[in-house]
Amino acid sequence: MRTTARAMGLVTVRKGRLAPTVAGARARDNGRALWQHIVSRLPLGTKDIDHDAGWLAPAVVGSGVPAAGWASEISDVLARLGWRTHHPVYWLPPAHSPTLLVPEFLAGSARTSHRLTGVDAAVAATARAVTSPPRSPAR
Repeated sequence: MRTTARAMGLVTVRKGRLAPTVAGARARDNGRALWQHIVSRLPLGTKDIDHDAGWLAPAVVGSGVPAAGWASEISDVLARLGWRTHHPVYWLPPAHSPTLLVPEFLAGSARTSHRLTGVDAAVAATARAVTSPPRSPAR
């Protein structure tokens, strides 16, 4: 979770201690600001596979696929895009990416010891916000 929070620009390590960034401090008491920051930072990752899986994660999660099916759906689409692993034979690519961790954390994976199941409407809405164009403010 710390690695993900760092990648999102919410925390940093200073003198060996975890500390909030300016963005993290601003969002500390403002849930909407935190949500907007999270949405604006996705997808995460630097590798090509992270990029593809990073855009697929919010598309799959936002479509309403139950949490237990996120990884297999993403893996299937990655395979259709041509991704394969060569270990030890051609296998489907792994779906897990830095981006997929975010909806998993939002759905409670860090608090539970069992696999996530079902659909969380707030997590799905957050995922859809990642792939939607920003709206202009209401007048």
